[in-house]
Amino acid sequence: MRLRSGTKREQRRCLKRGLWCWICKRWSWSREGKFRKSLEIEKLHSLLYENFTPFRTMREKEHEKNMSEAQPLEKET
Repeated sequence: MRLRSGTKREQRRCLKRGLWCWICKRWSWSREGKFRKSLEIEKLHSLLYENFTPFRTMREKEHEKNMSEAQPLEKET
């Protein structure tokens, strides 16, 4: 049984090429100022998601506020 070393070699070559393209793209972005802008956008997204409360939690807070403002029920005797 013969191992297909060609496919593994091809995978490694593609992986290295992909990594190199990614590095080149980031480097060209840094030269054009886009890299800084993309980092600023990523930072804004992270801040947004850190402070974001799920809809269910917002609804619960609104319910608690409404319940605190509500008048207590009077028991009929």
